[in-house]
Amino acid sequence: MPVRRVQRPRRPRSAPELLPAFAAVVRDLRLEQDMSQQELALAVGVHATVISRVENGRGSPSLATIEALAKAFGIQPSELLRRAEAEASGTR
Repeated sequence: MPVRRVQRPRRPRSAPELLPAFAAVVRDLRLEQDMSQQELALAVGVHATVISRVENGRGSPSLATIEALAKAFGIQPSELLRRAEAEASGTR
């Protein structure tokens, strides 16, 4: 009897236009507040490479990271996501 390979479930992917938009919003907010990636990473509690990956659209941040980013920027997580949606739709 052949052995069946069990496939792992795939991770859900974000909308292709939302990830780059989120990256742009995070980068813009960081620059508006005159913060380096290292300073933002310290405020968020992650390594600077996490911030770099988020800002370059190569990493999908966890909900905890989104919450910490919003707190570091002094806004609500929903506002951070609203800005990313506006950026993605071109209504920023």
